[in-house]
Amino acid sequence: MKQIKQQNLKMNQQAKFIVGGIGHRDLTKAGEALFVTFCFYEIINELIKQIPWIRGVSALAQGADTIFSECARQLSMPLEVITPFRSFETDFTDLEHHTRYRQARSTAAIETSLPFDRRCSAAYKRSMELVVFKSNLLMAAWDGQCIGSIGGTWDAIALCDKLGKNILHVDMVKRSTFLRRSGASTEGRPRDLISDVLGSMFQ
Repeated sequence: MKQIKQQNLKMNQQAKFIVGGIGHRDLTKAGEALFVTFCFYEIINELIKQIPWIRGVSALAQGADTIFSECARQLSMPLEVITPFRSFETDFTDLEHHTRYRQARSTAAIETSLPFDRRCSAAYKRSMELVVFKSNLLMAAWDGQCIGSIGGTWDAIALCDKLGKNILHVDMVKRSTFLRRSGASTEGRPRDLISDVLGSMFQ
């Protein structure tokens, strides 16, 4: 697919196209983190080729959110980070994850801090909602299970379905990628799925 040009999108270089990154915190099963990293990197790289002025948004939780932010930084995609509550840094209890969080936060182009003083379900839910609301397109590292905590991955997927948001689904169990639209999924290679979703959004 050729690079999408301004006249085709009826947009200009100052227009915003935002991709959000969401997904599970726990990526400890063999090969999960590596697979998510590979897919996120490939997807962001392809999106940048098609939409050079693209930006990202992430709530910076441990796991998939962190991987999304690291791929964005490596590929020089500007990133907005959302801090759910004032003491969010305490969520990162080991040195490695804390260091990765600090690096992602320090290199962000924009930081949005929510008005919550401490950890609570409302803070996580609101940060998740902001990522979804701000995004034109979502990337999700998700195991496909329709269960989860408030403000978690399934909660975000369900909200995307309700709003009709397109999701590039990185399935950690099937080790494949899907385009999810309003609850229906199509399997394919990331490049083909991106071509499909951008074609439908900007036709």
